Amino acid sequence: MTHRTISESCEPGVRGASSRRRAGVAFAIALAGLASGCTGSLGDPDQRGFLDGYFAGSGGGEPSGAGSGGGPDAEILVAPQLAFPRLSHGQWENTVQSLFRLEEPVGLSTSFYPDTGAGSTFDNNQDAQSVTADLWLDYQRAAEEMGVMITSSDELLAKIVDPSSATSAEAFVASFGKRAYRRPLTTDETSRYLELFTTAPSVDDAGVDTFKAGVRLVIESVLQSPHFVYRVELGGEVDNAGLQPLGAWEIATKLSYTLWNDMPDDALFEAAESGKLDDAESIGVEIDRLLASDRAKGNMVSFVDQIFQAQQFESLTKSEEAFPGWDPETAADLREELARFAGKVFFDDDGGLENLLLSRTTFVNVRLARIYGLEGDFSDDEMTEVELDPDQRAGLLTLAGFLAYKGSAGGTPDSILRGVFVNRKILCTDLPDPPDEAIGSELGEEKTNREKVEALTGKGTCGEGCHSSYINPVGFALEHYDGFGRWQDTDTGEPIDAKGQFVFESGVADFDGAVQLSEAIAASTEAHACFAKHWIEFAYGREIVEDDEGLIEHIASLSLDGSSVRAVVRELLTSKPFLMKKAVNP
Repeated sequence: MTHRTISESCEPGVRGASSRRRAGVAFAIALAGLASGCTGSLGDPDQRGFLDGYFAGSGGGEPSGAGSGGGPDAEILVAPQLAFPRLSHGQWENTVQSLFRLEEPVGLSTSFYPDTGAGSTFDNNQDAQSVTADLWLDYQRAAEEMGVMITSSDELLAKIVDPSSATSAEAFVASFGKRAYRRPLTTDETSRYLELFTTAPSVDDAGVDTFKAGVRLVIESVLQSPHFVYRVELGGEVDNAGLQPLGAWEIATKLSYTLWNDMPDDALFEAAESGKLDDAESIGVEIDRLLASDRAKGNMVSFVDQIFQAQQFESLTKSEEAFPGWDPETAADLREELARFAGKVFFDDDGGLENLLLSRTTFVNVRLARIYGLEGDFSDDEMTEVELDPDQRAGLLTLAGFLAYKGSAGGTPDSILRGVFVNRKILCTDLPDPPDEAIGSELGEEKTNREKVEALTGKGTCGEGCHSSYINPVGFALEHYDGFGRWQDTDTGEPIDAKGQFVFESGVADFDGAVQLSEAIAASTEAHACFAKHWIEFAYGREIVEDDEGLIEHIASLSLDGSSVRAVVRELLTSKPFLMKKAVNP
C-alpha cells in the first residue's frame, strides 16, 4: 500500500510547516513541557503518567447514584476497559471539524496510516487502534496543517477566539484547551500553554502577527497531545466492589463519542460543568437529547452499515449480460437504501430488531425499482418510500444490497456465503473456518443451485456438520433471490425449493422461504442476544468478554420483549458497565 502524506493530499496554501520551522516548533513544545513522548498505544489501564494533576481541578466529579441502569441484577458486571481509548480516524475527523466549528470535514484523516481493524465488526474497536510511528507522524503533520489553516483565515480564527477577548492569550488557551481536552485544563497545563504561546514569535517567520503565531503554535501542540488523541477514562475513588465511577467530563465525552462519534457539543459541556451529569436520570435526559439529533441518526445507521459490511456494496461488479444496465450508481444505491431503511426503523418507526427483520418498507429510485420489479414513475436520483410484496420480502435479509453482496457476478445466489453471514452476524453462531480441503472447491454440474450446493456440502460430504445443520438451511431459504436481489420463482426451469429447518434454543423451526425464516429469527433468543452483543461492542468500543454475559442477557430480554433500538441504547448508556470502570489495583 502506498502511504500518502497529508501534505500530498492538501490544497496549496494549507500545507504544513517547513522542516526548519517544524524543528523549532518541536523545540518550543519541549521547552514548555508539553511534548507527549507518546509513540505507542496507551493501553495499560493504570498508565497515568501524563495525567498528573488531572483530578486536582479538572472538574471530574463522581456521579452520585449513577451506574444503576439495568436494575439491581447482580449478574450485570463491569468488564475491564481501556482507560485511554484512542480516537478512531473517523472520530478524529469529526472532532477536528467540531473543535474548529467548520462547515465541512477537512479530510486529513483519509491519509492517516490505516487502522488494521483486526477482524473487528466495528471501526471503533479500541484494541485495533494503536499509535504507530507512521500514524504519529500523520498526527504531527495534520496538527501543522490545521494551525496554518485556521490562523491564515480571519473568518476561521474568529470561530475559536472569543471576540470580547480577541487578543487575550489566557482566554484563548482556557476556551480552546477545554474543548480540545474535553475537560478544563489544570492550572499547570494552562501555565505551560501560555508559556508556549509566548515563544511563538521566535518560531514563526518575522512579521507574523504575534497573537496569530501564538494561536498557531498552541493548536499544533494541542492536536498532538495525548489528551486530544485519546479519550481519558480514569474514574474516581474506588468503591468496596473495586469499581470507579466516571467523572462528569468523562461521561460527557463517552456519551458523545458513542452516540455522535464526535466530541461533546456546548450543551453537553455545560451539563458536565453544571452538575447535570451527576445522576442516572439527568444522564438519561442528555442521552435523549443526543439521540434526537441527526448526528445520532447517522451514527446509529452506521451500526447496521458496518454489520452488513455495506462499504462492499459500492464496489460490486455484476455481469452486464445477466443484468443489462448494472453500473456503479446501482451499487452505490444499495448502500443508500440500507441506510434509509435503518434510519426509518430506528427513528421514524422507533422500532427494534423485529422491525429490522420484518419491515416491508424500503426506499428505491428507478434503478432499484428494477431490482424489486416495481412499476411507477421513480426518479433517477431521489429515493421514494415504497411497500414491498409481503409474500416476497421481509426486512434486512431480503433487501437487495445484502442479496447482491452475497451473490455471484453472474447472477446466481451464493447460498453458502448467505448462510454463513446470517449465522455469524445475525445469530452469532460460532462457526469454524472451512477446512483446508474445502478451500477452492467448486460447484458441480447438478441442475439447480440448491442441488449443486447439497452435492458439495450436504449429507454424506465432508461439510455435512456445519453446512447441513446451520449454513445450508439458511442459505436455501434465500434461493428465491438471484445474485442481484431479484425475485425468481424457478431455477433453470425447476421450481425453487426454499424449505428448511433450523434448530433454535426454543426448538426446531420449519420454514419455507425468507419471510418465514425472518419471522423465526425475529422470535429467537439467539438473534436478540446477538443484537445485544453487537450493541455492546459498538457502544463500548471493544470485543465481548465473559463479564458481559449478564448485560447481554438483560439487553436481549428487553429486545425480545419489543423494546425499540433507541430504548436498548438508552439502557446500555445508563448501565453500570457504561458509567463505571473496573479498578486495575483495587
